[in-house]
Amino acid sequence: MFDQRQTINSWLGGDGRHRPSVSITDFALEPGDRVLMTSDGIHDNLTSAEIEEAIEGAATDVAVHDLIIEARDRSRDLGHDRSKPDDMTAVMLTYEG
Repeated sequence: MFDQRQTINSWLGGDGRHRPSVSITDFALEPGDRVLMTSDGIHDNLTSAEIEEAIEGAATDVAVHDLIIEARDRSRDLGHDRSKPDDMTAVMLTYEG
């Protein structure tokens, strides 16, 4: 599969042959709101409720760290139905207004 490492670029239009399809959604943010973006390594291993629990009440940097650790630990639990070894990326933005 290493020889196909450019595939994501192709789908994003990186090779010039494909035009990317972009979806845009507008929504209002209030001061203190947070936006979380994760790779599938996070949301495949954890349910939405587990993600919410992992980040609830923690500072942004701590919340992201804890979320990645929890997903990593789950990915190593081969007896769990959601266990999936994968890369794990999470980015959280806090809107200050």
